Amino acid sequence: MISIVIPVYNAERYLKRCLDSVLNQTYTNWEAICVDDGSKDQSGVILSEYAEKDARIKVFAQQNGGAAKARNTGLREAKGEYIFFLDSDDELVLNCLELMSKQVELHPGVEMVVGSHKINGRDANKVYNYCNACFLDNNKWIRFNAFKDDNCFNIVPWNRLINLEFLKRESIWFKEGIIHEDDHWAFYVYKKLNTLAVLDEITYHYYVTPNSVMSTNNSKKRGETLFIILCDWVKSFDEPMRALQVFKSLEYYRNYVLPCVSRNKNRKLYFRFFFELIRIGGIKIAFYWLINWFYKFKQWKLYHKLIPDAYSKETKNAFYELSKQ
Repeated sequence: MISIVIPVYNAERYLKRCLDSVLNQTYTNWEAICVDDGSKDQSGVILSEYAEKDARIKVFAQQNGGAAKARNTGLREAKGEYIFFLDSDDELVLNCLELMSKQVELHPGVEMVVGSHKINGRDANKVYNYCNACFLDNNKWIRFNAFKDDNCFNIVPWNRLINLEFLKRESIWFKEGIIHEDDHWAFYVYKKLNTLAVLDEITYHYYVTPNSVMSTNNSKKRGETLFIILCDWVKSFDEPMRALQVFKSLEYYRNYVLPCVSRNKNRKLYFRFFFELIRIGGIKIAFYWLINWFYKFKQWKLYHKLIPDAYSKETKNAFYELSKQ
């Protein structure tokens, strides 16, 4: 059975569209766990109506705690072998679950199945493909594809079938109380994942919703949140692909944290990266970074030339080493 986890917060305008896409699935062995995260509109009423129509729809209400808390509630209540996260403003393609369940039949015990999705709204009719259809059964290759400098793996939790036992065994939960919880969650998923099936069919319709949390949060809040996330990541860098994890995190640091977080906080995180660069052998990079920090030199060479070049070089080295195996 597949447990579809749907966090719901003030979603009355599009919730019926979402739930109808679940009810119309060609694959029928599912349960929908709808977590009402303290909605103040008619979302709760709509959920109750649908639960009365179909016993497979189960509703859980909680005080508002954010999408991460709602998803964690869904994980705890799930009874299925696999989890599918669905946002309440999005919808499933008619045969989404059927296509994904077939991959489970082809690859018994596969830990994650991912499909393509279509974006509706700001980038209307844009289709996002991860890559060509494939099956990976090697953690090194999965880490390489997730952390390389031009990676094609998305960090969102939706539109993927995930083995519940895998998530619980590895203690992979959503970090509550922050935005960008998707980034935090996906980092640990790809570090632990051993088997991954990729579909090139469109299985999900993603809608760009005005006034959503992610479309309205300011850069300072985003920077503060990613500072918290990066502090967690730095403590967990490990082999294989440790260097790529460091460089991937540096991208986030450069783009989101450095410009909008206080200098005192930045300094703490900066030194942690500095020692990581030394650990992976980037002595020259770390030395150049140290000089720029204390003497306030222009940092464009570091962030827009030196670090990206080193990242690209490390990606090529990692690919070469993997190809020899």
